[in-house]
Amino acid sequence: MMSTQTSTVSLYPPGGFGAPKDRHGHADGTNVGLPEGTVVFSADNHISLADDIFYQRFPEALKEKAPRIWYEDGAYQIGRKGQSFLPGDFSAVLMQYDDLPGAASTNIEARIQELREDGVEKELAFPNAILALFHYPDKELRELAFRIYNEYIAELQERSNGHFYGAGLINWWDPQGTRRTLAELKSLGLKTFLLPLNPGKDDEGIPIDYDWHHQHNLDLLATSLQYVGQIKAAERFFRAAFAASYALSTSWAATFRSFRVSNSASCRRARAISAPISRAPPSKSRHSRPTRAVTVGTVSVLNELSPSFVPRIWAPPVPVRLTLGK
Repeated sequence: MMSTQTSTVSLYPPGGFGAPKDRHGHADGTNVGLPEGTVVFSADNHISLADDIFYQRFPEALKEKAPRIWYEDGAYQIGRKGQSFLPGDFSAVLMQYDDLPGAASTNIEARIQELREDGVEKELAFPNAILALFHYPDKELRELAFRIYNEYIAELQERSNGHFYGAGLINWWDPQGTRRTLAELKSLGLKTFLLPLNPGKDDEGIPIDYDWHHQHNLDLLATSLQYVGQIKAAERFFRAAFAASYALSTSWAATFRSFRVSNSASCRRARAISAPISRAPPSKSRHSRPTRAVTVGTVSVLNELSPSFVPRIWAPPVPVRLTLGK
């Protein structure tokens, strides 16, 4: 018998990959087996803010209150009066990246070159240290900082010639502010935005909660939470998605059969979206406290069907609902 000898090529170097700042891309000229013309889009990259943009761009009267950006011990920090807002463990993670050419916002050309060497044509980049401002106590200054960051990141996006797309930041704690900052974000050419998993409380101390509105959004959010290991949070959204799906398949179907509008444009549009209220019945403890809810998504079907047609799974006792888009 003849024996065939096979060799195994290891995908991992003997000493491990090491810190990202010590790695070098090698995709140029390498055949990775993708079909010709494939565009690789990296959808979860991060960029460290390196310019002191808040101090530079805040109005003169507010400069002393502006968060500052500085480089220290291998990472870009954010804080005030030399005191970083970042936990030590967070800074330790950034230290593995921030010395890499292009990891910081001051060199978009080097960043695009790094992407090319990694075989990536386009990217979506989320912020790093600026996440520490999510619960900055002065909400007016918080919104101003977000606005300045969006303007800055849009400038980088413009300079990248279609290689870099930045995730913006919006006001999520005030419905009118949400409309305002979303309009600003869109006018800058930004394509998406980031929301905190823990949105905090409003000015009256009432917990803010997102109403994700569509079953598809709930499924996507639940899967994302499951991916990062937040199993209890993921279970809550999976239950809400199931409840929305059940309402859609029963209440909507019965309504459409009853009113014989199965061939109408309204029905076709309603089938394309999920139940307008996408929240599972909460536990009794959640019934005991009011919740501010911000609707993320559209309810265009409500413009065509009577509100009495809409199946409601559960509405919070003190709802503040905002419809984004049409």
